[in-house]
Amino acid sequence: GTDYARHLDSWQTSKFVFITPTYANITISTSNKTQENVLSADPSKLQCLEISDTTNLFKVKINADSLIGIGVWLENNKGITFDCMSTRGNSGTTLIRLNKDLAQQLSQYIAYDLIILEFGMNAMSVGQKDFSGYIDSMEKVIAHIRQCYPNTDILIMGIGDRASK
Repeated sequence: GTDYARHLDSWQTSKFVFITPTYANITISTSNKTQENVLSADPSKLQCLEISDTTNLFKVKINADSLIGIGVWLENNKGITFDCMSTRGNSGTTLIRLNKDLAQQLSQYIAYDLIILEFGMNAMSVGQKDFSGYIDSMEKVIAHIRQCYPNTDILIMGIGDRASK
């Protein structure tokens, strides 16, 4: 937790999402609780460890030969939770490679109500007038994201501004 801004000093739910290609012993802790988990190898399944506890601290200790960490989610039980997957320097077209099976497994643990896509800046260049190729690619990306997260609304934002000398 932090006192940088209001309402960031604590949260109620802490989640660690991962894949265990090999046996793993994972301990997750908050300021009040500790939970030790012995997990067998399952390289094709996303797993989630969760602690429901009002806390300002979350620790993950991993003892494993191999582990693929997907992320940590620290959430309140009310209000808005914001999850940012920044792909700066990328036009957005590579999201077509998003693993559909992995995304659908993630939806079991992390329920996205809205995905906001902001694209365009890195697809532009001075003097360019025809964006039809980029538009075609982005239509495919959006269709793919809809397949990955079929129960989630999508908001598409265009570029704000771009200057050049």
